Amino acid sequence: MADGGQSSDQIVKALIYEIRHEEAARHFNISRNLLVQLRVLSSRRGGPTDGRKYDATAEYSPEQKQWIFAAAGLLIRRVGEREARQADELPRLELGDPALPQI
Repeated sequence: MADGGQSSDQIVKALIYEIRHEEAARHFNISRNLLVQLRVLSSRRGGPTDGRKYDATAEYSPEQKQWIFAAAGLLIRRVGEREARQADELPRLELGDPALPQI
């Protein structure tokens, strides 16, 4: 076991997961902070009906739901934009993007 009670396999999987996030952020020119916010909201909230995980402990607030839908729309649009152009030609999607509501 490595520090923190995690096996080497768990640590390697976590590193691969982080590398994939970095690659996705770079490929689509999206702020890592935006992706992290989406990951945190979708993995820890939503309850049994809206959450990504059945055991999510807290329901989404209306603002959080609105933010998730807006972020998903931006990401979907970005995939299409990226297919048409290089990432460095696209404006960087940031956590504070005006299209995202405040949460």
